[in-house]
Amino acid sequence: DIGGGHVIDIVVRRSTDGGKTWGSPVVVAKGDNSNNATCGYGDPSLYKDNDGTLYLLFAAGNTGYFNGLNRVCMATSSDNGATWSAPVDLYETRKMIDHASSYGSNTCYGLYDYFVTSGRGLCTSEGYLMALLPAQAYTNEGHTNHTDNSQDYIFYSTDQGATWHISENAIFAGGDEAKVIQANDGSLIASVRQGGARGFSTATYTANNDGTLTFNMGTQTNNSQLNTGAANNQDILYYQRETKTGKTDVIFHSMTTGQHANFKLYYSTDGGANWTEFLTVQTKGTRYVTMERSGSEENPGSLYLFFEDQSLNEAGGNYDYNHYPLNFIEITREQLESLIPTLNDLNVPEYMKSKDVKVVYSTSGETNYGSWSGSTWTSSKASGVAGLTMTLSDGSHDMFSSLNGNYNLAYHPAAANTNSTITLTAPAGYVITGFSAQTGVYQAATYTLTVNGNQVTPANLGSNYTPIEVSGLSATSAVITVSTTDASKWLCLANFTVTLAKPLPLNVVGNASYATLYLPCDVTTDGTTKAYYIATADNGYAQLTPTGNGGTEIPANTAVVLINEEAAAKTIFNVSSGLSPVAEDANLLKGTLVDMTLDLSSESNNYSLGRKMDSNGDYQVGFYKSTSGTLLLGANKAYLQTPSEPDQTVKGFTFKFGEIVDGIDSLERQQPDGVIYDLSGRRIAKPSRGLYIVNGKKVAIK
Repeated sequence: DIGGGHVIDIVVRRSTDGGKTWGSPVVVAKGDNSNNATCGYGDPSLYKDNDGTLYLLFAAGNTGYFNGLNRVCMATSSDNGATWSAPVDLYETRKMIDHASSYGSNTCYGLYDYFVTSGRGLCTSEGYLMALLPAQAYTNEGHTNHTDNSQDYIFYSTDQGATWHISENAIFAGGDEAKVIQANDGSLIASVRQGGARGFSTATYTANNDGTLTFNMGTQTNNSQLNTGAANNQDILYYQRETKTGKTDVIFHSMTTGQHANFKLYYSTDGGANWTEFLTVQTKGTRYVTMERSGSEENPGSLYLFFEDQSLNEAGGNYDYNHYPLNFIEITREQLESLIPTLNDLNVPEYMKSKDVKVVYSTSGETNYGSWSGSTWTSSKASGVAGLTMTLSDGSHDMFSSLNGNYNLAYHPAAANTNSTITLTAPAGYVITGFSAQTGVYQAATYTLTVNGNQVTPANLGSNYTPIEVSGLSATSAVITVSTTDASKWLCLANFTVTLAKPLPLNVVGNASYATLYLPCDVTTDGTTKAYYIATADNGYAQLTPTGNGGTEIPANTAVVLINEEAAAKTIFNVSSGLSPVAEDANLLKGTLVDMTLDLSSESNNYSLGRKMDSNGDYQVGFYKSTSGTLLLGANKAYLQTPSEPDQTVKGFTFKFGEIVDGIDSLERQQPDGVIYDLSGRRIAKPSRGLYIVNGKKVAIK
């Protein structure tokens, strides 16, 4: 800390090999003990702008905090820290504007003392530089009285460091050194040093025409899962964003407890609401900590820790504050994956998540899987999804204890050599994609089970349990036909599990149905739904090109249009891997993994999936503007973005397959009535089921 005659320099050392070696110190600001302004420097805070410029902010002078510290200096580097500009005193040059007007419920007459929290600063998605400023306030116009406790204000620049502003209101009352990150929705999350449970708060902001921001501060809280025991400056890092990777959202937090001992790392997958400890770095003393990651937001790599190591200076609980070795530790991505099992889990929508429902009663641990009423069993929520039913056409049913201690289904038909049925019906909003069980017969008998005409049991099903598995279904119900030579013997279905899926809704327009899709993983379609990307969009038409394998393969992170020629109202997908990607620059479709507001004004080059009515009263599907000017586009959806400046006379682009539309336009004027062409423009004498062009219009033949 500066003050008390401390002559402190700010130096920078660089590593170009991931922290294995470090270059010689580069002096950014040298304390000279000559006067209050340049005696010493401390608490450096480092920022990297979106254009790569580095900004280093730090306190200056010989006045300590609580005694009127109010000088902040800035130096910049345009060569990744190799050289630095001379420090600029933001206080003296009046490049710092104090807007603080409230201190909790009291009026603030400017700030008495403040400094920028040391460590890593924030560059927002808009390019704004931000940090948190612990500060005390003047309580009268004459600046003779001031508060004794701190609040954290937002310190920011919207013009790449040319001017800096202090927010009117504090983001955290009773604050201290604090860090700030930006959430996926653009809001701010503040993490504040406290003696005890770590402090948190949030804020949203809007930009004003004069370069300032208007902040709306959220409710501050304390999280007991991050309980320090003793206040310490720690760090919070947004390591992995679901919006960029499609994987689990991960925020890291460093913490120490007691007398700055037990340096631990925590992670959160829900935006900081809950925290899980995953690594103890060291059990002895640790002071200030800064974290960073390698790689990009799209491909995060190692986690780096840079901290003051107090463990070598401990002596009976008395700490030497003058000699802290600085430690640098790398935790590789592979190590993180072993420590956090969900790190690579894909954050996929509900229609990509299969749900297994167990058809059992349980005797221990798992209860309320379902209940029988007459001949029907109905699942409860405890089994995964409520509302799955299983109905027996005739005969008797019972429960037996088998294998894992659960009560499983036992069934025999009313008569031998007849086809009895077990009907599975999916709950609302789901389809059945398959089921599995371990089958056996109590006492000697021959049982045969068939689904959709296919036998799914061995020819001689006996008393030993035989696993069966049925997949590839996609219906709201499935019928299992049961036949036996001896209806007095019981068929046993142990571990009977039904797999459900929630289909993606499609928009039915005329003789086909449509949707857009953008997923973080490879998938395949059900075969009847095809995927297309858009290579060009001009002259009012968007050219559709099928993805791999005739449009049934959709590579990860590829925005597509889905078309079902049978006008199905919904479709399902199967997770795949190893699909060949579509080059990003070859596809005008863009996707989003989270809800977003899409600008569809005439000034933008964005278009959303829609329909328009032509002069014949038929709907034409394509990508169009919206009369409202904006659209709330859902997660995992896509939109069209043209590469050039928008032509405000163009309201949209109708779909065309390959290059056929212009040819069909000419054929429409010349071809005799009733001539049929396929979507490649070839004349067809005897069409089968599918989409065709008849008299210049697209027609579905079923």
